Amino acid sequence: MQLAFLPILPSVFFSGYIFPRETIPTLLYPLSYLIPATYYINITRGIILRGAGITHLWKDGLALCILGSLLLTVAARASTTK
Repeated sequence: MQLAFLPILPSVFFSGYIFPRETIPTLLYPLSYLIPATYYINITRGIILRGAGITHLWKDGLALCILGSLLLTVAARASTTK
């Protein structure tokens, strides 16, 4: 249970859920693009706060699909190599 916090805490901090992403140090800012929670939070905030539609949120949705496909491919290859 305690080991679950290792991937969760960076995801929360780098995604912009608690603190704005603009306050992340410049050196670590590109890391926030690799975290799927970043795009999910952008989508949920767009829907809930602004009432944005698919025309405004398609880029974040596409990024989530790409990250999901990459992670699924890596997981499938890792399970077949054992």
